[in-house]
Amino acid sequence: MEYKTKRQLIRELLKERQRSAQNVKQLADLVQSNNDLDISQLQEESDALLSQLQLELKKNEDFRQRVEEQDLSMQTIIDCQMIDLNKKLDDISEENLCCICFNNWEAAGNHRLVSLKCGHLFGENCIFTFLEDNYFCPSCRQTAYIMDIRYVLGTTL
Repeated sequence: MEYKTKRQLIRELLKERQRSAQNVKQLADLVQSNNDLDISQLQEESDALLSQLQLELKKNEDFRQRVEEQDLSMQTIIDCQMIDLNKKLDDISEENLCCICFNNWEAAGNHRLVSLKCGHLFGENCIFTFLEDNYFCPSCRQTAYIMDIRYVLGTTL
């Protein structure tokens, strides 16, 4: 089955409508230039145009239904992606916790984000308090001192 974008389908529909309009204009020109046409010929052409118009209306309705189906399908895809995105954001939020107090870090203040030489991240107060009594990283146990603390966000006081 050939897959066309909405824009392509709209262009095709507009071209078909332009052709129909041209046909109607040609018929009108023909009627004006040939006053001697008999009514039966006009009735046949009118019936043909009416039939063509009905066909165009059916095509238009089919097109509208396909667009609605595509919109519904697209919305379903977007909804699924939003659910996945929200889950990933929740996972990231859970990963961005201080491993000492299990609270989220802050951009500034007493619990702003800091790291040690080894790269592990902590809240500022938590790691200061921990390193007062210990001389190693709480995550990997590498030797660490208060002077090894590096500010990741914000500036030092």
